[in-house]
Amino acid sequence: MRSASPGMRRAPPRISDRSLESEALLVAGAIEVGLVGHERDIDPSTTIYAAVLAAEAAHRPDLVAQALVEYVAVMVEGGEYDRARTWAPRARAAVAAIGDPPELAGRIDMALALALGLEMRHEEALVAAQTALEHFERGGAASRRWLSVAVNLVGEMKFEQGHYLEARPYYERTLDIAVDALGTMHARVANGHGNLAETYFVLGDLAQAERHFRDSLAIRREVFGDASVWSIHSYAHVGDVLFERGRFEDALATYEQALALRLALQPARERPDTDGEGVPTLYRDLQTVGQEAWLRNGIAQCLIELGRADEALAHADRTTEVDLPPDRQHPDLVGRIDMRGQVLLALGEWDDARAHFELAVARLREGYPVGARYLAWALVGLGRAHVELGRHADAIAPLEEALVQLGATPQAHLRLQGQAQLALSRARWSLGRTEAARAAAHAAAAAFVAAPYRGSGELEAVQAWLAAHP
Repeated sequence: MRSASPGMRRAPPRISDRSLESEALLVAGAIEVGLVGHERDIDPSTTIYAAVLAAEAAHRPDLVAQALVEYVAVMVEGGEYDRARTWAPRARAAVAAIGDPPELAGRIDMALALALGLEMRHEEALVAAQTALEHFERGGAASRRWLSVAVNLVGEMKFEQGHYLEARPYYERTLDIAVDALGTMHARVANGHGNLAETYFVLGDLAQAERHFRDSLAIRREVFGDASVWSIHSYAHVGDVLFERGRFEDALATYEQALALRLALQPARERPDTDGEGVPTLYRDLQTVGQEAWLRNGIAQCLIELGRADEALAHADRTTEVDLPPDRQHPDLVGRIDMRGQVLLALGEWDDARAHFELAVARLREGYPVGARYLAWALVGLGRAHVELGRHADAIAPLEEALVQLGATPQAHLRLQGQAQLALSRARWSLGRTEAARAAAHAAAAAFVAAPYRGSGELEAVQAWLAAHP
């Protein structure tokens, strides 16, 4: 991704009073930033760079500092991380020249923290985010509108590191601040609901997850309308939680509605622009690169559960070749590249399923941090395929690895845990590990009993296996 070079697009209008011109351009740039992800050909970078030039021409150090801070931020939003780091010292010097107001100083650190996080440099990102938060805390009322953003960013850094419970208080505080400052129907409030919902979803509290995802969706529909990447994003999350609750028909309808919106908003298979005809931006691209695959994978998993695996294969095949995007750890992007294998498993095509799962595991290991939860589905699928093929020794390692990963959030994905334990019991028994096999079968039964839903006959299959293997 890249931002347009200054002057690459339309030249912003000139105003005879350069101070007024800079102020007007800063307002226009802020509006354009807010429209990214909703309007396709928005280019805040050109507008904000023009604000920098106008402020310098007006000899207004305060406006120069403000415009440079905005420019660093928009560089990050456009994915220009190195360029943002190049401009950051100039912005810091300009901010220092007017007394280091906490709001502006904090925004520089916040932008750099976001860039570091998206480069998967999580420890450095957390330090920068906490520094930004300290600036905003010190700034009091003048910095309050950015305080929720910084608190949220610290939460995101903790979430990305797998510290989900530690992230939740930051997300809760973010939401409280945003509602207090902006009311209940603002885009930042929608973001707050969505991020808080993520923690509940990952930790297995599906009722709370659904409530906050639906609140986020309602706000985004009101603010942006249905035909927006942000609303589609929330629809997809609602579909995910409905699926996890076993409401397959409702989940399918939600995914299909969102996919229709996605395809109307941007033609199928279209990638973000790189030829100068459109302005690729970080936040829009994070949504558009993976949304179609996310939704088709959701449809496929619902169709499998509804006994329509033949139909599911067509959707899974449309997502198999989607490349992992640059910020591959992002929890909202396409991590379910195992879905074709899941369909093949449901169709009884064991060897083809095994081959796909092996490819998916290799790609996920390369693209995601160690222990990423997306890997668990592919590992369980691989283990189950090995068991069905009678390759019991090969099944043990992927199944045990998946259970270690799932054990980090023991109340989530209980059905997947049950499937892994059931396959593990079969593999262990065939290898003569009878005691360990029965322990796995009992764990499978417990997981299926506790799960929000289970597949037809899954619990009965475990009970039958236990009865047949005393």
